[in-house]
Amino acid sequence: MAPLYKRVLVPTAVVESRSRLDLSAASLDRGAAGPATRYATLRSLDRGERAAIGLALSFHAERILIDDFDGRAEAVRRNLRVTGTLGVLVLAHQRGLLDFEAALARLCRTNFYLSAELVQLVRSRL
Repeated sequence: MAPLYKRVLVPTAVVESRSRLDLSAASLDRGAAGPATRYATLRSLDRGERAAIGLALSFHAERILIDDFDGRAEAVRRNLRVTGTLGVLVLAHQRGLLDFEAALARLCRTNFYLSAELVQLVRSRL
């Protein structure tokens, strides 16, 4: 089975803030902290969001995964293609890699915020 993405770059700032996650997959590249400093004018965003946007710009990434509203807006302003966690779940579901409803139920048991409107919109497009 083909992976969902060929390569995933994760900024050091995000790895450090999410150290409880298993990010040891062979396809995961930990990006240097450097690119984020070039975009330090994004002061309204947290360190991880700034680093992710900087890394995506530096590597001319095809897409950036970001859920925070302000982070998504800034990424779009910088002409980055944005997807969120639900977008990844939908793509994985469409490729037969997971059951969307089961994955959504697991996600809802975490502290991840999802608006009912967004969930309904995504469900209507499946």
